[in-house]
Amino acid sequence: MVLELATVKAQGLSDSVKVNELNKKVMETVYNNTSKAKALGFQSLNLAREIGFKKGEGVALSRIGIAYDVESNFDSAIYYYNQSLKIHKAIGYKKGQGGALCNLGLAYLNKNDYPSALKNLQDAIKPLTEIKEHEYLGNCYNNIALIFLEMDNYTRALSYFNLAENEYKQANNTYQMAKIYGNISMVMSENGKYDSSILLEEKAIKLFEKDSDYFHLAKSYNNIGIDYTMLKDYEKAKISYLKSIEYSKACNGKTGLADTYFNLATIYSLLQQYKESEYYAQLAMDMLPVIKSRKIKSDLFYLYARIKMRQGDYKAACKLFIDAKWQKDSFFKIESAELISKAETRFGLEIKENENRQLLQKNKIQELELRNTSNEVKYRKRINNLIIILSVIIIGLILLYLRRRLILQKLIAENRLKAEQQTQRVQISHELHDNVGAQLSYIVSNLDVLSQQHPEDKRIHSVSDMSKQAIVTLRETVWALNNESISITDFADKFKQYTSKILDFNPDISCTFKEAIEKESILQPIQALNLFRICQEAFSNAVHHSRAKNIVIEFTNNDKILLNVKISDDGIGFDQEEAAMKGHYGLLTMRTRAEELGATFIINSEKAKGTQIEFILDK
Repeated sequence: MVLELATVKAQGLSDSVKVNELNKKVMETVYNNTSKAKALGFQSLNLAREIGFKKGEGVALSRIGIAYDVESNFDSAIYYYNQSLKIHKAIGYKKGQGGALCNLGLAYLNKNDYPSALKNLQDAIKPLTEIKEHEYLGNCYNNIALIFLEMDNYTRALSYFNLAENEYKQANNTYQMAKIYGNISMVMSENGKYDSSILLEEKAIKLFEKDSDYFHLAKSYNNIGIDYTMLKDYEKAKISYLKSIEYSKACNGKTGLADTYFNLATIYSLLQQYKESEYYAQLAMDMLPVIKSRKIKSDLFYLYARIKMRQGDYKAACKLFIDAKWQKDSFFKIESAELISKAETRFGLEIKENENRQLLQKNKIQELELRNTSNEVKYRKRINNLIIILSVIIIGLILLYLRRRLILQKLIAENRLKAEQQTQRVQISHELHDNVGAQLSYIVSNLDVLSQQHPEDKRIHSVSDMSKQAIVTLRETVWALNNESISITDFADKFKQYTSKILDFNPDISCTFKEAIEKESILQPIQALNLFRICQEAFSNAVHHSRAKNIVIEFTNNDKILLNVKISDDGIGFDQEEAAMKGHYGLLTMRTRAEELGATFIINSEKAKGTQIEFILDK
């Protein structure tokens, strides 16, 4: 018996060492191969959970979050950072807490949510200062400096960069010093000191190359390209942008890649090399679903609209101008209106040119008539024919102009209707949140008091749990109403958050997520809400009725399928014919919702063999 116990302990120690090695390998690959990094991270996570190694599990979650961060999938990154923070707090691991909070701050910074970013970074400083973790403190100060840099507060940015530099020196970390050089160069660039900015970026590049850090190499070359553009050295700018694209592809940095495509398209446009400009603008447009920055989206819509105007596709141009308008403030609204006005003026000029052409033709005919009176009848017929032809052309042009103007007005009306519908959805969500949500919270708080006073009364506990569930359901409805469109990734992340909350009350159940999202797609609010309710009902059945120990949730899609969701459990299962005869309304409701969406709904279950519920939504 003693020998067996010693063997188990030795095996556990060996596995924990393997977890630490896998976590180390994640950081060695995350900036040049995110797919491999995520695979290693999940391998470490599963092994850590299997042997109950909480510290290794928390570190693995943080490493997975970093991989999603590099891929610009910030919502998924935030999800895993929060999971890591929860574990590190539970075991009192302050370095892990500070690291998770620092990573959260950077993720929110990338989403342009500066208040959330600053709060998490400030919260990270306290535990890291207590243990004198200089490298992580340097990361916090560096990220805070980036917030002030985004807000054009260069004095505060430089002061925090200096604090970060001091921490990195104490940690003797030359790699992080490279990031400081790159960040200070952005301050120089913003103040018009482009040559100094380029020198600092080149200094950083040498250090990044030693560590094969493709992510920061892509960022540095993109910044150098911007500096050369401002110096009007377009050839060097193009070379830098092409290098940035190469490194962005290598590390799967989608947001940086889209930004560089846009910058390169702008360079070619300035050089009047429109074919190349259109090529790179189209590459950037193809990446719209993963671009989070409204500024990049607006600039890209504007650039592509100008390309469409050069091509004479005024309908597409107007649509793009309107899209740019909704991404920016009133300044862009006025600019879009001016561009539309120019397009209308062009139509007017075309009509005027045809009128002038008609007048010239008429004068020529009159001169010929004076010189050749003998051919008067012949020339008069020609004049009449020309007048008829020109009239037909003019009428056709007028009709074309009116038709295009009608299309433009229709587009404007459609966008106004969409805006009004979005406003109504937001107003409804606010009413639900502020009124119904407040009332439910009041009910739950009072039920909690009653539950403490009457702990033996199970009905109070039951009503309290149902009220809390109603609040969760209400929040999901508000989330769907608040968004004009929801990506597949955002939908998956939201459902992960929901399951995490439910599993907090069911610690005996293990839940595993599997994702194979090949192509990012967009769901409409009503689609997202109905799909969420189906997933919610299926997951709830697995948790509360199946007596399952393990639940597996899979999200997949491809070029033909918008979304395929499978929810499987190893519970007691049920007889489908018997369930249909007894009238299980949950299953009926799921099937009805799926049919309303035009989705395929499949249930596979047998007694003592678990249950699998699947629905497939085609494009």
